[in-house]
Amino acid sequence: DSTPMAVLSLLGVSSIAGVMVVRADNTAMQSIFDIQDKIIVAGEFWGLSSYQLQANILHGHGIHPVQDASQVLFMDSLSEAPLEVLLRGAADVAFTDDFLFYF
Repeated sequence: DSTPMAVLSLLGVSSIAGVMVVRADNTAMQSIFDIQDKIIVAGEFWGLSSYQLQANILHGHGIHPVQDASQVLFMDSLSEAPLEVLLRGAADVAFTDDFLFYF
């Protein structure tokens, strides 16, 4: 079950959404408040749908990812994708865009 957290319409694209993804077997992650002291993997820091939208939602709930998570791993476009890092168990939550879920 998932719900887009933030949706933005611009430049002829119907929507851009950033999502936070956790592994189904990670019972320690039940809400956004569980992100504190966890490892986050995200795309580039300035990426709108790969970090900034998710960080904005968290800030609205008093959570500051860079300060409150135990570590934030930023991946550039040549690195391993955030979902790959999550799936191999090297992070607790992945920030990514929703484009992957359309295929």
